Amino acid sequence: MAAPYTPDAQEILRLRRDSHDRRPVEFEGRLVCGGDTPGSLHVCLLPYRRRYGCPMHGHPPGAGGALFTRLSPYEPWEHVLRRAIPDLDLADHPYDQVRAERLWRAEDWLLLEEYTSRRLGEDNCAVVQSVGSSGDGGVDVVAKSPGRHVIAVQCKHYNQPIDATTMKVFHYDTTAGWEDTKVWRETFTEPPRHRLFVTTNTFEPTATRAAQRAGIHLVDATILAVWMGFKVPLNQLLGIERW
Repeated sequence: MAAPYTPDAQEILRLRRDSHDRRPVEFEGRLVCGGDTPGSLHVCLLPYRRRYGCPMHGHPPGAGGALFTRLSPYEPWEHVLRRAIPDLDLADHPYDQVRAERLWRAEDWLLLEEYTSRRLGEDNCAVVQSVGSSGDGGVDVVAKSPGRHVIAVQCKHYNQPIDATTMKVFHYDTTAGWEDTKVWRETFTEPPRHRLFVTTNTFEPTATRAAQRAGIHLVDATILAVWMGFKVPLNQLLGIERW
């Protein structure tokens, strides 16, 4: 598991100089965004993918090509925040850059589950199952919302978009297959009212359509980075009213 990393002063200066000349920039042998986020300690170190850009900042002007910029599934982080809180004051929501970036630096599926359950707890949910395990029945995290509704979460730390087959399996596991899940066998927790699919990547259009038909809420890389970094409650980011 990668430790939290903060570049030293010299490295910060180099990254900022390079990011002013061009984005993305190279860091530790890989491409990272190099963009600026209010309240951040240093330039953005989230991964930069040629096709999709950065989860927080997308493509910089002129990078990735106009076609890739149009095809990028990542919504600008400012839009995600402003939709959730129209009168948002960023001073009230300092950006936890280290935690947001550590998820991608670690490349660790277990850390994603741990951070997801931790953030749900910070959102005043009662965590019933904090991580998945062998025989979990396809459900990684289970919690109860402040309104006592069951939340079931699937977490995927993937290098590729989530496909429709994976989404349909999660739909089955949280409906007809619920009694095969570990959380039901051990606690007899009722079927979930809210289902969340969390990924460090994005979703194929067919997976998005399958989720919409099934009523599954999607947390892609942008929403994940905003949720982890700015600590705005997830139900606000997703527009869930009866939480």
